[in-house]
Formats: sequence, structure tokens, C-alpha cells
Amino acid sequence: ANVFMTLAPIMPWTTCLAPVLLILAVSVSVPVSAQQSYYDVLQVGKDASEKDVKRQFRKLSVKLHPDKNAEANTPEGRRAYQRLQVAHEWLSNDDRRQLYDLYGEWESTNDRMRGHKFAGRHSTVEFFRDEPLIKNVRTEPEAKEIFGLRSKRPYLMMLYTPWLSSCVEATDAYRKAAHSLMEETGEDGIRLAAVNCESNLQGFCLRYGRLRNQFELPVVLLLDPTESLMDRYRGRMVAKELEEYAIASDKGIQHVHTLDEQSFQ
Repeated sequence: ANVFMTLAPIMPWTTCLAPVLLILAVSVSVPVSAQQSYYDVLQVGKDASEKDVKRQFRKLSVKLHPDKNAEANTPEGRRAYQRLQVAHEWLSNDDRRQLYDLYGEWESTNDRMRGHKFAGRHSTVEFFRDEPLIKNVRTEPEAKEIFGLRSKRPYLMMLYTPWLSSCVEATDAYRKAAHSLMEETGEDGIRLAAVNCESNLQGFCLRYGRLRNQFELPVVLLLDPTESLMDRYRGRMVAKELEEYAIASDKGIQHVHTLDEQSFQ
């Protein structure tokens, strides 16, 4: 059973609104309808690579950009180009593309409904799978090693659930922090990791994140095995602040290590 989904009540369906179909007609050679899927908007298949998506976006932008094509400089044309931009934003980003493939078009006001409607399927999403600087914790032995403070180095660990807008918004900041920390601290600094709390590792999230409910996510933990230290980051999910927290923690860890080495020489 999904532990998280028992923590929040299911919102009853009270109304069913008939969709209003709006057909956008633009007098250019590539029509874009507001009802088309993002793949159709970009005219790519679901197996298209990130490069394919970006290449097609550039190609269609020439035809649909209101500033580059006078025929597209209409209210309908501008809306069509805005949809093209949104489609590119979601399909050129691996995290967001996974979300679109599972949940469809994203609305931040539908978190609770999305959580219940797709219960049991959230574990198929894995943020950061294309990011070599962030370790995805997938197995119980990996989780026991890091959460149990048995790893050889300290980690920042992001706990997330993919159906929450707050977690989606945090992914960009976490990625940026990973790259900034690599530049500042190098290979020997604090590493970054992440775990999907809808996976088989849900129990680790509940226990170590001390979560009252899933709406507290994302949570970032500092796990330092050398000092048997576990700390919860309390700041904003902003790349610079995450970086400063990690660097301050790393310097503190290194300082203690230096003192220990000198004390026992």
C-alpha cells in the first residue's frame, strides 16, 4: 500500500466541466492547435532525442515567431508560438518530459488530484537521471549506506515526490547547486544525491525526513558519516543558498578533520 497516499484526504469530484475546444488557425504552413499534444506541436515522435526536440523548435520558430513572420503576428499566431515555447520547455528537459509523458499537461493547482489519480505509478519517474553530478539512490543497500551514515563521503540528499509542483520547481535549483559545488569544492567535496519517495524507498523518506505528510517535500538532508551528523536544510530551495549551506558545512567538516589529525599526531 502507498503510505503517502493515506496521509491526505481524497478530494471529491463535484463538477465536470465540458472542455471548450479552441481551434487556432494561423496562415502559416505549420498550424499549431491548442489541443495538440506537445509532441504534435513540435512535430516529433515520442522517441525523439533532446537534440531532435531542440532542432525542431528552432526550425518551427522561424515559421511561427511573430517577430520573424508577419503572417504569425496575430493574436492566434502569438498564442500558437507561446504553446510552441511551452512544448519545447517540457520536452527538452528530461525531468519535465517524464512528467508530461505520465501526467499530461501540468497544472500546479492539481497536485492533490494528480497524486491520487496516478497513485501507484509515481515511482516510474526519476529526476536527475541525466545528471552525472547527482546520484540517484534506487536500491535499499544504497539507501542504507548513505542514510545509515556508512558512506565514505558526506552527501546532500534531496527527498522528493514527482507529482508535487514544489518538487518539480526545486529540480532546477538542485541541478545548478550540483554544478556550482563541483566548481567550488571539486571531486572531494560534498556530493549530491536524490531519492523518489514514491519508490520502494518510501520508508527511508518517512523515517529520516521525519515527514508528517508528503506536502512537506522536497526535503534536503546533510548526511555526514565522518561526524555521524544528519542535518535538515531549512533554507529556501535556491541554488545559491544550497551552495552556501553545503560549502559552509563542508568547511566545518574539513576543519574538524584537521583538528582531529593534529590532536592525535
